[in-house]
Amino acid sequence: MAENVFEIAGFPYEYQLKYEEFYSPYFGTKEDMNTFFISVFKHDDIDKTPRRMMNQIYNFVTLANDIEIIRPKRDPLRVLFLRTGLEAIYALNDNQQSIVNFYNDYISQDGQQYILSHFRFMGLEPDYEMDEKSRLLFDTKEYYSLSISDFSMILFRIRCMAAHEGDFWSMQVFSHDSDSIWLTSMSTDDQMISCYQKCKGKPITYRFETTLNYEKFVFYFVEGCIRFLKDYISRQTI
Repeated sequence: MAENVFEIAGFPYEYQLKYEEFYSPYFGTKEDMNTFFISVFKHDDIDKTPRRMMNQIYNFVTLANDIEIIRPKRDPLRVLFLRTGLEAIYALNDNQQSIVNFYNDYISQDGQQYILSHFRFMGLEPDYEMDEKSRLLFDTKEYYSLSISDFSMILFRIRCMAAHEGDFWSMQVFSHDSDSIWLTSMSTDDQMISCYQKCKGKPITYRFETTLNYEKFVFYFVEGCIRFLKDYISRQTI
């Protein structure tokens, strides 16, 4: 049945193979995956948005995956492509939902728990002189636990750093092996986490530690994108 859907939609067999390879890990059976493809393509006569969303998920995630070949260990480039893909599917939804809620609304509880247990906030370091009272406020934030909304904002700032400042090398997000804890930091005068209100013109260095595996993270990310797409389809009238 899925084969006929791809053929009717006018796509070559190679296209079908690539999409089946990409999307198959997110479905329990081939029948479930085929049902997903059918639900996407059956909208084509009146609204090709589901197909465009499916294409954008594939296009930008595979670009992010290929960064390890093009520019190894340049995590901000991966973040940039993933975030751009997310912006693309939200734009196709006419921005009827807020992208800032993606990680809360569409990443599974298992995914959120994995992310927050493998990417941790380690403290703030002001890049300017401050009085003792202000220093004490900074020190108390050493014990702050990130929320999934904080993590989403961190990725957004990294995306902006790569896109607008051309810095795609200074911030590490993902672990480069399976048995090490990686320390990383980012300096900015923008707000990155909710426990600190930005003070424009006064940069802060945010310190983190990560054991976040890229492949596991991107699995939960794509899973969330598929959930978003299915949610879009369920709200349409056929």
